[in-house]
Amino acid sequence: MSPHAPPLRRPAALAIAIALVASLCATAFAAVTTTPLRAPAATVLTPVPQASAVPPASAPAACPVSAASSLPGSGSGAAGACGSACCAADAPLRLARAPEPLPAARRGQAYSQWIAVEGGRPPYQFTLLEGALPDGLMLGARGLVSGVPEQVQLSRFTVAVQDQAGVRLRQTFDLRVRAVEAAKPPTPAKPASAPASAASSALSRLTTLDAVSDPHAQREPSVTTYQLPEQALKALGDEAARNAAADAGTDPPIVEPPDPAASAPPPLPAVPPDLNWSKPQQTQLMVALAPLQTQEFPSRDLFLAAVRMRVCAHMGRVIADEARRRKQTAQDPEAFLASCTATAATRVPAPSNPSPPSTLKARRADQERQEQLAAEAAAAYAAAASAAASGELPVASVRTWLLPPGLEPWLADAAKRERPLLPAKPLDWTGSAGCGCAADHGEHGDQPIYAFYPTWMNDVQPQAMNFGLINRMSVFALPLGSDIALPQGWSSSTEQTAFARAARRHGTRLDVGLYGNDWRFLQLPTAEQWPTVRQQLPRQLAARTRQILDTPLPGWWEDVKAWMPFFAERQYLGDGVTIVIEEPPAAGEAAARFAEFYPAFVRALAEEMGRHRRRTYTINLVVTLPMVQDHPSFGVPALFELLKAVEQPTVVNGRIVATQSDYQRGSNVELRVLVLMPEPTALSKKLLRQLAEDSAALHGTDRRIFLRSLIPVLQLPSPDAQQFQDDMVYAQDNFGGLGFWPAPLDDKMLDAPKLAALGNVFGPGAEPGQLSSLCNWVCPNRWGLRLLLELLVLAGIAVWVALQLNCEWRRRFGRVALLAGLPPLLVAFALTACDPAMAFLRNGIALMGLLVAAMVVFLVRTLLKRKVEKP
Repeated sequence: MSPHAPPLRRPAALAIAIALVASLCATAFAAVTTTPLRAPAATVLTPVPQASAVPPASAPAACPVSAASSLPGSGSGAAGACGSACCAADAPLRLARAPEPLPAARRGQAYSQWIAVEGGRPPYQFTLLEGALPDGLMLGARGLVSGVPEQVQLSRFTVAVQDQAGVRLRQTFDLRVRAVEAAKPPTPAKPASAPASAASSALSRLTTLDAVSDPHAQREPSVTTYQLPEQALKALGDEAARNAAADAGTDPPIVEPPDPAASAPPPLPAVPPDLNWSKPQQTQLMVALAPLQTQEFPSRDLFLAAVRMRVCAHMGRVIADEARRRKQTAQDPEAFLASCTATAATRVPAPSNPSPPSTLKARRADQERQEQLAAEAAAAYAAAASAAASGELPVASVRTWLLPPGLEPWLADAAKRERPLLPAKPLDWTGSAGCGCAADHGEHGDQPIYAFYPTWMNDVQPQAMNFGLINRMSVFALPLGSDIALPQGWSSSTEQTAFARAARRHGTRLDVGLYGNDWRFLQLPTAEQWPTVRQQLPRQLAARTRQILDTPLPGWWEDVKAWMPFFAERQYLGDGVTIVIEEPPAAGEAAARFAEFYPAFVRALAEEMGRHRRRTYTINLVVTLPMVQDHPSFGVPALFELLKAVEQPTVVNGRIVATQSDYQRGSNVELRVLVLMPEPTALSKKLLRQLAEDSAALHGTDRRIFLRSLIPVLQLPSPDAQQFQDDMVYAQDNFGGLGFWPAPLDDKMLDAPKLAALGNVFGPGAEPGQLSSLCNWVCPNRWGLRLLLELLVLAGIAVWVALQLNCEWRRRFGRVALLAGLPPLLVAFALTACDPAMAFLRNGIALMGLLVAAMVVFLVRTLLKRKVEKP
């Protein structure tokens, strides 16, 4: 039975389903034992008499299934499905003898080879333990070695494979890359059908999810973030001290070596040699950039924007203090910040059709322009340094003096960090003290509060989280590549999925994050293969993503929830998907293929989710403000077209039909655009709205609907409380909610005054009502109370039937039995007041209608009741 099918509610239906499954399994088992399985042409299955890993002795005998039989696109069909699901194969998991050489590869030619494996319980999970594959090749999660070798070499590497039952073994392999053979004389032309057949064969391998191998397979999937380390500022201080010593003609200061007992920090890039850094610059920069040591940015653009803002804000305060000291009128702080950050931002907008200059003349012109800009920046810095040395530094040159050419990219390189994408240990969340369920934010509950949870923040367990504040949580979990694999244990282990149950308990929606920062899998297909890959790959990834979201949470209590009368609800792993794109291709063929793949993947997701209308989904597209400004795939027109394709609203005369309050989506999928806001947010939030206002693609209600799909994401911790409150009010008035990076886990990220301001703007204030304390306990425990209510109602019905059947019991215990109705009434009142499933009762007229009907029934029964009962 499919895990996504609605639960059977009758024993007869259950018996019929069990009989059908047994019959299908018997038929499939007979097919497996009488029909040989065929692996792909590149797969070599080598049976080994000696088992290198043995499952528990109690495991039942089963049907051995090859690795190819469980791979998508391998043609195994029902045999592979029965082998892993029905037959529960427990034959010993086996690999080839060591060291087993793989077929040789050719430099510069595409290579594709499966690692032989059989037995165990499919599906199998492959990882690289030791050694390295030849340059250009990579190991897929399902055992495919593929890619284009870059040089002639011989590599030895060790691979670990683990099956679904947890049996794990390792094996060493040799792989040689040979030189390309000399060209042979041309052969006679083949018939026209032969090339098509060969291309079709190669394309069938490339369009298999594993065949376009995951670019992260050779290393642990990682996320690139930026956080300024203390060592970077110290390195600049050492450079300033050396320059001061050189100017004074003294020996440079002695730099103490790091403590060998302490953990070694990541190496820093060399300080630019032409920086000529001084102590006054170091003093001012340390004060300006001190807050960045506590902030981790998910994008290089956001980090550099924060550097410029911190420098400009600091110098604005210095200039204002100096003006007050001289009793002069200071420049408006916001105007100074706008001019300073605008001057500091030297970003060149990307062309609408990104491609390298096509002619030598164009390339030379571009190079000359870059050299001219660099020369102008160097001249401006030399003039500012000279003016600072003489004590007459103009205000307009302060930014240039503190951020000389070369310093910003050096700071970004020093702040760059590779974070593990997959969690190293199970995520463990718990609600903070007094935390109830997530409130419906906004006037109509349509302005949610989002939060991003990076898995590398899982350093303290359990982590207290204010779920009453967060409506949706996006968890960084999966790399976006040629295949999307669920982390081990997330479909079967209650410990690994405890975080999902914690979020469900408090009513917080959970979105699974897909992170893409390596696009080699789009470049692997040839020009002839790309049209077919472009059509099939988005659909395969979309289907796999939807399967992950619809993975039922394991555990007996989750099964009880799925079968509970009147409240039956299957708990799944995710409610939506969050797509995070880092450094999309900017030029060339890669950019053209990305521009085709990205919207096709989003549309395929919406189409796949639309086939399962029993659930509602959300697709979150994460972009930065510079991406919205400059990249054609993330501009306002492209995003609005995706919004219409995903939500399928009613469109008349090219415009969405909507009332003054809202419009009705035609699908069960909602699209939201989470925009990571660069600092200063006082300017960037207005620029984001201005982009929508000025877009020729938006008119009338379209503009309001698009603005309500935008969610500005603020960086935490926020150093300015007043600016934080202003941003919240602006988001509440103009956009569809508010987001935070990262999730607010402690008081340092979101202190009490900011929490109070957030509650006052987006939801109930500090005093949401007299039932607050009750609901903070009832809502997280609503499933237990629901079960208790049903048991009490059943007990009450049983007592009532017993009293009706026995006059003596009715005479002796009738009045006392009335007290048995009090507990279910109290539990029902608590659930009606606090249970989200009962919102239709307390928010509408349904509850009043039930009370009126109950009163009418009571009065009618009282009037019609006999005065004296017959003896």
